[in-house]
Amino acid sequence: MSERNDLSEIFDAPGEMEAIHAEAALLRAGLRLGEIRKRLGLTQREIAERMGVTQARVSAIETAMVTDLKVDTLRGYAKALDEHATVTLTVFGESVNLVA
Repeated sequence: MSERNDLSEIFDAPGEMEAIHAEAALLRAGLRLGEIRKRLGLTQREIAERMGVTQARVSAIETAMVTDLKVDTLRGYAKALDEHATVTLTVFGESVNLVA
């Protein structure tokens, strides 16, 4: 039995690797938002109140348990931190920043 070093050999369904990378990026983003929130001394409950959502929703955002994360949600979270959000869209290797 040969050792597998390339994940594409394990996850070979069409789009499976892309989906894994997207989920990992979402998790990193959520964890980062949680770090920023904590550094600012804010609780999930405070962010939730500012966003008009439940604390469970904020927790879901920070742990990548949100399957329908939208730009408006990121905008709401950023506003709750008294900041703005910039979303980068990359198409065919070219990036466009969208200030939300």
